[in-house]
Amino acid sequence: MQHEQIKTELINQGGLEPLISFVADGDPNKQCEKQLEDALKILWSCVINNPQVLNTLEQDTKFIIRVNQLFDNVKNNENNLLLLKKN
Repeated sequence: MQHEQIKTELINQGGLEPLISFVADGDPNKQCEKQLEDALKILWSCVINNPQVLNTLEQDTKFIIRVNQLFDNVKNNENNLLLLKKN
């Protein structure tokens, strides 16, 4: 229950906006993978059981485009690793 209270308080105090901005507007050259991973994990945990947060994220085109870019980068990196292992 404590985790739910923390998530609710984070949402109520506007704590998601800086995370969304960090992912959507951040400079990829200055962000490390761990920072992005942590921000996305926090956002994901806040989406669960909160359709309002999900709706906010879905409507943020810039955020969705950036998440898709990150996903594509991860897929490409995994494919490159597989190719290296085969050789």
